Amino acid sequence: MKMRRVALRATAVLAGMSLAWSASAATPTGTPTAADFTRCAACHSTQAGQNKVGPSLAGVFDRASGSVPGYSYSAALKEMRT
Repeated sequence: MKMRRVALRATAVLAGMSLAWSASAATPTGTPTAADFTRCAACHSTQAGQNKVGPSLAGVFDRASGSVPGYSYSAALKEMRT
């Protein structure tokens, strides 16, 4: 029963993060701006090799998921690498 609650909380957190990104990243033109990044900056850096709570976002569009060197990904994300 305890595992089910943990799984439900994790799902809720991820859903909330997704909604926060959707709300903050969308501008009238649909292109994110530097101001839209302020929510992400609390956990992520844009500097290569500088990881915070989340991995660096430098080069995020050119790399496979879960592949930032020096960042400790969860087992689930490591398995999803594409």
